[in-house]
This record gives sequence, C-alpha cells and structure tokens, in this order.
Amino acid sequence: MVYLTVLSDGKVMDQVAYTMGGRGTARQIDFGNVDNDSDGLPDGWEQAYLYGLDSGPEDDPDRDGETNKNEFLLGLNPLVMDARHPADINPADGRLTIQEVSAYYTAWRNGTNKWEQTLANGTKVARGPVPIPVEYVTRATFIWERNEKYTLNSKSASSAPLWWVPETTTGTGSVGDEVASVDAEPAVDGSLAVLDLPKSRRGVAASSGKSDKSLMRVVTMAPSAFTTGDLVTVTNDVTILAGLRTYAVEHYPPAGWEVVGISTGGYYDSVYKRVKWGPFFDRQPRQLTYTMKAIKAAKPVDFVGLEGASAYDGIPVTIEGQQSIFILPGEERRLVLQQGTTLGRWTLRGQPGKVYELNRSTNLAQWLPVQQVPADSTGMVEFTDDRALTETSGYFMARELP
Repeated sequence: MVYLTVLSDGKVMDQVAYTMGGRGTARQIDFGNVDNDSDGLPDGWEQAYLYGLDSGPEDDPDRDGETNKNEFLLGLNPLVMDARHPADINPADGRLTIQEVSAYYTAWRNGTNKWEQTLANGTKVARGPVPIPVEYVTRATFIWERNEKYTLNSKSASSAPLWWVPETTTGTGSVGDEVASVDAEPAVDGSLAVLDLPKSRRGVAASSGKSDKSLMRVVTMAPSAFTTGDLVTVTNDVTILAGLRTYAVEHYPPAGWEVVGISTGGYYDSVYKRVKWGPFFDRQPRQLTYTMKAIKAAKPVDFVGLEGASAYDGIPVTIEGQQSIFILPGEERRLVLQQGTTLGRWTLRGQPGKVYELNRSTNLAQWLPVQQVPADSTGMVEFTDDRALTETSGYFMARELP
C-alpha cells in the first residue's frame, strides 16, 4: 500500500491510498479538479455524472434549460430535470424569497443585459434568458405568492417557466387573495378549466368575442394616423376577470422614437428601449399609457409597428388591438374642424397635449376667440359654443396655439 498526503501548514488537505500492482508499475495520482479535455468541467464530475468526457459544457442532456457548466456550478445533476428558476439565487433551498424576486424583477424593469447569480464561493453564474421575459418575472412572483417553495414538474408543462410549480396552492395572503371560488390554478393555455364565472363577471370577454373564461386581456389603442413631429400616446387597456395572482406588461416603442411620458407604475428600460409596467399584485384593471415623439418618416407615407408582451402568473397573453400607426409627412398635416353631433358642438383631430382655440366671426374679417381646449390623449378636441343655439349665422375657425 502507498499513501500520499497533501499538507498545508500541517493541515491535511487531501489523501490518496492505492495498492501497487507489481514491481515497476506506475500510476497517475490526481489531486483537485483535473480537466484533461479543458472544457471547464472537472473530469471526475463528468465521469461520475456523464459517464465519460464526451459531453460539452454547453450541452443539456436532461433538457431542463441548464447547461452542463451551470449544472456543475449550481450543484445540480446534469441527467435529472432539476433546473431552478433563474431568480433563485440560492437554488439548494428550492425557494423564491421576496429578496430574490425583488432583485429579479428590478433587473427586468431596468433592462439588465447580463443576469448573474453569485454563489457562496463568489463564483458568478450567468443565467438566461436575457433580456428577462415578462412571463419569467410573473412566474417568479406567482411562486413567491404561493409560499415560496417550488419544484420542476415537466408533467405540468413541457418548458420553462410554467414547469416551475409551487408546492402549495395557498398564498402568502399579503396582497389580497381572491375568494376560493375564483382562486383556481390556471391551465397552461391561460384558461381556467375549473372556473365557472357568474354571468355578471363575463361582460368584457363576451362582448369581445373571446372565451368567457379568459383571465386577462390587453388591448392597444393609439391614433391611427399622425404627423411627423407630433406627440403620440399609446394606451394598453388591461382587463382582469378573476383567478390570476400577478401580471406585468411591456411595450416596444418604434426604433428611434423618444419616450417622453409614462403612466403611473411604469418604467423605461433604456438598455432594450422598452416601456414596462408591473408586476402588479392587486389584480386591478388598468390603462397603461406612454407618450412618444414621432420621427421623420423615411418615405412620403410610412407605417410603424406597435408591439409588446404581457403575462400573468407566467402565462403569456397576446396583446390585441392596434398594431401600427400611419405616419403623415409634416407638410400634409391639416386641422379639419367638423360639426359635432349636436348644435353648437365642433370637433377636430389634433396633437395630444396641445391646446387649440376656437374662433368665431360674422364677416370673415374679424375673429373673436370662443374657447381654448387641450387635446386628450388620443388627440381629440371638442369645442362648445352655446350661442349657436340662438344666433342663426356665423363662421368658425380653429387653430393650434404655440
């Protein structure tokens, strides 16, 4: 028997014992993490878990979304579907604490372009996906609301993030749980197979032609046509029926446009140029708006797309409604004053945030101001002049104030 011992300041750091097979034989003795194929994975770990050195550091043999390299660093088994949610900074405990969830959705909100997990030994592990998807954020908060502890269940869903399932169905109770009759677990497709809403709560979905068991709708609204240089306000109308825990919405302004205002609860991600709202825990409907400056159209007429993403509890929700804005060249813009539906009322389509003045004349030579009205978020302006009810003649003109 031959014994080899590694000492450091008198302390035993490692020890190996082996039996000589015969006179003149030799044997290689490895101490520490030897990596003969230089792939970043210790040979001993590869032999123990992968039965050889053929699998690379970026391979994912168990198809759980974690590479072999991350499985090694995180102390997971590369042949068992046991990946943890990327927000889980301490994966060994199988929990998503409020500190972990807060750090994750702050990174999503600010557009962190490299989400890393720092291990106890100081090693940093890059965790994807990046940019952080809105469904990953809402799944993290959903798990936290269900008392933090979770598992990976590939039978509940075939991929992340829905395969991370809370171990309990009871909530933390910290943000106003729904009553039991509507607090069912959503199916992967976003419906509630076990939820039968009363007729009084079906109105929005029924009127839209959607399933009356849809939990959330997001509809985008914006002016259909605007002139270069005008301000454009985009509204995402969020309707909540029942059954969800938390939701978030993000929208992607066209490239080159400048965002100049965002409604309450919203943030601007300057890294990925996105507007983001949430996560919201109160299950309340909202109108989420942002205002941007239009750029000069590259052609005499041009369309720009309106895109975004939304999700609740990790389930993505397709944004409906308007998908583009028609841009008019600046020199083509005209203010058209139109008679309203009743006598003494006039309307025009202007620029959101601008103030417009209605003027009246009896001879087309002298004009007197009647009323100044700011345009609403869609650019609509409505004037009122009750004198039209008693005076039988007159001329009206509108102008945009500087």
